[in-house]
Amino acid sequence: MTTKQQSLAALRPGEEWKWSGDEYSGLTWMDSTSKPSEADITTKYDELVAAEPVSVLRVQRNQKLADCDWRASSDLTLTDAWKAYRTALRNMPATSSSPTLTNGVLGNVTWPDIPS
Repeated sequence: MTTKQQSLAALRPGEEWKWSGDEYSGLTWMDSTSKPSEADITTKYDELVAAEPVSVLRVQRNQKLADCDWRASSDLTLTDAWKAYRTALRNMPATSSSPTLTNGVLGNVTWPDIPS
């Protein structure tokens, strides 16, 4: 789950600041650059939160690919079904129009069927 502090770090990487609590008023700007506005931080926060479902989808997709990498070793021949499965996984998230993330659980994703 993304925090306002993570949003600020993404918005202004490498700049110095301290943040006490969750409110903007708890932000102490220590860098020589200008302090970002609360609206700027909120905009970045909203952007990162919106990207979380796709990020989680990629992590899970990568794990599914890793789980069957052994099938693609040089001493095995992949069947067409396994080729299609791995291609379908690699095409994600482009083929998943609107994944959701609720309480850390990925939803609205149709995973390809694992070949038998």
